[in-house]
Amino acid sequence: GRRARVAEILELQNRSWGASAKALENIARFREGAFAVVTGQQVGLFGGPVFSIYKALTAVKLAQEANNLGLNCVPVFWLATEDHDLEEVNQVDILSPGGQLERFSIPTHGDKDLPVGGVTFGKEIAEIVARAEGLLGESEAATLLAECYRPGETFGTAFAMLFVRLFADVGVIMLDGSDPEL
Repeated sequence: GRRARVAEILELQNRSWGASAKALENIARFREGAFAVVTGQQVGLFGGPVFSIYKALTAVKLAQEANNLGLNCVPVFWLATEDHDLEEVNQVDILSPGGQLERFSIPTHGDKDLPVGGVTFGKEIAEIVARAEGLLGESEAATLLAECYRPGETFGTAFAMLFVRLFADVGVIMLDGSDPEL
């Protein structure tokens, strides 16, 4: 019963972020008893540090290896939305075409001790995204940032939407552990 309830919550969460058919298929596999390779990272601006992507890719690879050995397994990425270190996640460095790191940061408002996953972006995020788009040029990365990091989104929802899109083809299941239903 617990697995069915968790799968139900995962499906609701992932659908709200625009999950791919592959991710929904993996949730169904989990519901039916598949093992899960779980990794995670605190949510942050523009997906946070690049090792967040490497962590998700590692979960994908380990799940594939398990499946190759005959173990039904799915990749899960834990969105650490309950983290409280806002000053750590409100910034990211992006490599410029000239090979230099360029710092992007968003001013944060409110209590620094609140969980970062619920911190909502104001209109300032549009300016930061536009600056990133200028650096990245016309690219899939720039489009994804503009689709996900918008006024009214939170660090948690924007990060989740970005990762859902980045890993659509392999169906990484996103999990927001701060969901009261869990």
